[in-house]
Amino acid sequence: MITMNSAFRLRNKLKERIRDLNGMISSADYEKTVGEEENTSAFDGKTFNEVVVEITSLMDTLRELNRAIEKSNEINRDDLVILETLKAKISLYQQLLAGCRFCKSYRIEYPSTSDEMSGTERVTVQPVRVPKEPLLDQKKLSAEMQALQKEKDVLEEKLAQKNFSTQVDFDGDTVLSAL
Repeated sequence: MITMNSAFRLRNKLKERIRDLNGMISSADYEKTVGEEENTSAFDGKTFNEVVVEITSLMDTLRELNRAIEKSNEINRDDLVILETLKAKISLYQQLLAGCRFCKSYRIEYPSTSDEMSGTERVTVQPVRVPKEPLLDQKKLSAEMQALQKEKDVLEEKLAQKNFSTQVDFDGDTVLSAL
């Protein structure tokens, strides 16, 4: 048994190793000259086939670890759904507040000059400031977003505390020995 926090750390190590091995494969030769030894320098002394077997094995281990994490994470499911919604709301409020920051309190209009032209004499037309009013209350939005942020922080702290105590039915040595 390991804690959820340890499981996340091990999962990240597994993903990193799989990514590294995939990188080796993507830049390696998929063939060798007939009668010659395979160049294993690209794979830290392993053959191409050994690396493929290792990646496959690591992916299987990752799948089982993810399944164990999901099973243990059931107790957090409601909080995770709430957290996802809070993050979406915060994103919306950030977008709205950014739009409010670019609002201007007026727009400038230029009256038509065609009626004001008299013969050769040109009349100077002054721009007119037309007042505008915001559709949203920026202070209220900001306060609501701060409240959402605080709620999100409290929930994330609660989840972090649970991750230090929630047990995952998985042998951590399985991952460490695979790495």
